[in-house]
Amino acid sequence: MDLSTFVAQHMTPQEAAQHSTAFSGGLLALDAQRVSALITQWRATSNKALPLTYSEFCGVLAGDLLPSDSIQRAWERLPLHRHRPAAPKLLPYVSERRADLLTHLSIAYESKARDILTHFATTPASPKLYAAYLAWAGRDTRQAFFRRWAMPFPEGGSVAHGFIAASSGYGKSELIKALVFERVRRQEGVVVFDPHGDMVQQIARWPEVARSGRLLYIDPYLAGAEGMITPVMNPFEEINRNPYQDAAVSYLVRCLQRVVGTQQAEITPRMVALLRTVLPPMAKQANASLLDLWAAMGNPKKPAAEALRELLAAHSQDNAVNAEFIREDFKDGDYNNSRVALRSRLQYLFSSTVFTRCVTGASTFNLRQEIDRGAIILVDLSGNMGDGVAADWGKFLLSSLFSAAMSRQDVLPHLRRPCFAYIDEADAFLNESIEDIYAKTRKYGLFLTLAQQVPGAGMTPTMESQVFGNSGMRIAGYSGDPASVKRLAAITGAPEEAIQDLRRGEFIFRVPPHLHRATVRKDLRNFAHSISEQEWQQVKADQLARYYRDHSLTGKPQAGMPAYGGHGGSGTPSAASDTERARLQRLRDPDWDHA
Repeated sequence: MDLSTFVAQHMTPQEAAQHSTAFSGGLLALDAQRVSALITQWRATSNKALPLTYSEFCGVLAGDLLPSDSIQRAWERLPLHRHRPAAPKLLPYVSERRADLLTHLSIAYESKARDILTHFATTPASPKLYAAYLAWAGRDTRQAFFRRWAMPFPEGGSVAHGFIAASSGYGKSELIKALVFERVRRQEGVVVFDPHGDMVQQIARWPEVARSGRLLYIDPYLAGAEGMITPVMNPFEEINRNPYQDAAVSYLVRCLQRVVGTQQAEITPRMVALLRTVLPPMAKQANASLLDLWAAMGNPKKPAAEALRELLAAHSQDNAVNAEFIREDFKDGDYNNSRVALRSRLQYLFSSTVFTRCVTGASTFNLRQEIDRGAIILVDLSGNMGDGVAADWGKFLLSSLFSAAMSRQDVLPHLRRPCFAYIDEADAFLNESIEDIYAKTRKYGLFLTLAQQVPGAGMTPTMESQVFGNSGMRIAGYSGDPASVKRLAAITGAPEEAIQDLRRGEFIFRVPPHLHRATVRKDLRNFAHSISEQEWQQVKADQLARYYRDHSLTGKPQAGMPAYGGHGGSGTPSAASDTERARLQRLRDPDWDHA
């Protein structure tokens, strides 16, 4: 129940109408049941009947009738309100000065009455005069109730999955930035997938991010358009790190299903059988990568493929069924079509040289370690790889994020540091990983929020059920499509008229059981809140030195298993070579002298 409704129930119509302007908009959300009980208790002790006068109602708000714990509860139910850029230093978060403001609210009634006589001695005391006194004596306090403030989200709704939908140009990205800013301020882990790149570039330049020591910026083209210096995440290393090998293999199989499979050409059961049989022994090899999987799916009659198959069988001796399958069934004609189809889909990914560089060789970062330390992971998917491959790279990282979260089962629940992931324009990245995250990762501390222009676009019925059913925070912005408005009304519980009346940057939040209407803060737009270009170049050089590999020093990516290629791997060490380290150090500090 908002304040205006509460006033209408507990004040005379004349007084409610007289003061409707002050209470309009529902600027304060109170626990109506709690307040009603307190008023009933007060009536019993004061022998006072309803309706309350305006002064008495102000007394309830001001603390004459409410104990301090009830005031605290009322404050904690304040919704998120618009930020006032004209005075950004005046209480950006009310909670930071809540105790100070409440001190003004605790003045005794007798003291107020004496002050009324002192300051308004020529005017007889009256309820309206008392209200005027409250406005005069507690000017700062009154602002806390009747001024719009920037407020954090209610904690119960924000520690959950979420969903955002609004038409293009109506502030979805700015809203995500506001949500991310709050997470960064709280020292919580963040992952942002941005298909356009502008948003993550702006976030990376926030002083709170750039200077935090927690930034991991993933962009294969960060060092230049040639994509020669890239981050690397080899999924086979993730298998070796995971103590639960069967689960790790299963996650990689599912990852490949989601990356190389499409709605038009899904991964078949025989392809899955090939993957589940080949991946465990392949992961045991030093420098193994997806290129080795591509090689294993080649013509089984070639000597090199035969040698590779024999090596895999030898490393499957702990599973006689798998060893027999690799030696015999693998080359059987019944599996020819499956092998060829799987190899062709992998070939599509490897047609991008930059994608190949990003998934072969030793990993330059450990996703599980990054989310455990509360890293701020920004993923630029602006399509320089090509729209299709960039989307697949995003799906690959998203599936890996799910696997990293699920591997947290070995950590006690209270020690799992929360990580909040956001996907802008999520349509291009929809796959079963989305369903899995919404259904399974909340207890492991990974929370996902999707943003779309059209709610549910590209989702299967099962995915819709998981996303909308498990979203603790549902946010609707303006939409000009009547069908989308109707859908958003059903998702959030907001009236259709209210959604259609939203302006640019305004949103309706559904944090069960309450609805809140708010305007996104404007001080984070574009690069308004940013470090200098010189400092950004230093941050960028630091990212390249820490999380990227210079492939001009390691040669072309190759299949790494010696039985197939006859060499010791891609030549990429687990740590940068001295030459590479020196080169990247010079990127960070031009005055550095390796001598």
